[in-house]
Amino acid sequence: MSQERGLPGQPAGRWPSAPPAAGTTDQGRPKRPRETDAAVGLMMLQAVFGVATVLVLAVTGSLTQQSTANTPPGVSPELLHTIATAAAVVGVVAGVLGAAVTLLLALLIRQGRNAARIIAIIFSSLALVAFVVELVTAALPGTRWITPVVAGILDIALLVLLLRPPTATYCRDTVAWRNSGGV
Repeated sequence: MSQERGLPGQPAGRWPSAPPAAGTTDQGRPKRPRETDAAVGLMMLQAVFGVATVLVLAVTGSLTQQSTANTPPGVSPELLHTIATAAAVVGVVAGVLGAAVTLLLALLIRQGRNAARIIAIIFSSLALVAFVVELVTAALPGTRWITPVVAGILDIALLVLLLRPPTATYCRDTVAWRNSGGV
């Protein structure tokens, strides 16, 4: 925006005739940094990746085949198969709900909601701990290690982006702008 809009000597700010303050848009709202946009895109990628992974596991029957492979003595295979199928359905529903929460957090972070950023940091940290535990304790056969590694890499990248100073400053400034009467 050009300097002609404001009067000479008039400070930049929220007056209609003044140019916007540095680091803000025309309406005085803080400008969203690239790191925040990248974090939002990464969260959307995580949601799609999570749903795709759960659906592929459910469709291929990997969830039920794993659980019925070692039938304990005294348990009928039909009962075990029914329980495994119910667990697979619960897993798909949980995966879809997790993706919905991730998308909601991504949209709220895009709006500059600091609480959503903090919740996403906590969720990504917990997922990263689960990833490390899974790598240390589980011997995943064949290519089954690829999905947790990709999810772990996405979590690390998301944590880096959410903890970067431009994202934290954007969320903090947006909260302050909203509290000062911003729409």
